[in-house]
Amino acid sequence: MQNTHDISEDGSFAIFRRLVVVILTGLLFTVIVNTLIAARDELRIMCILNHIRNLLVAYKFGNQMLTIYPTVDIKI
Repeated sequence: MQNTHDISEDGSFAIFRRLVVVILTGLLFTVIVNTLIAARDELRIMCILNHIRNLLVAYKFGNQMLTIYPTVDIKI
């Protein structure tokens, strides 16, 4: 009888990637909310929006690296 609870390497990598994305999304949301609450003038808001844009570019680059190199061996 096969063990149906056994997770393959691809499955564990997908779970790990999803967990990282959820954690980073939560942290990013918290940072955005806190900085927008603290922001008072337009210059600071523009700096914050530029920072958010840079984070999104970095996230997009990270996803491209995971797509190009999907067989990276990650051990937890």
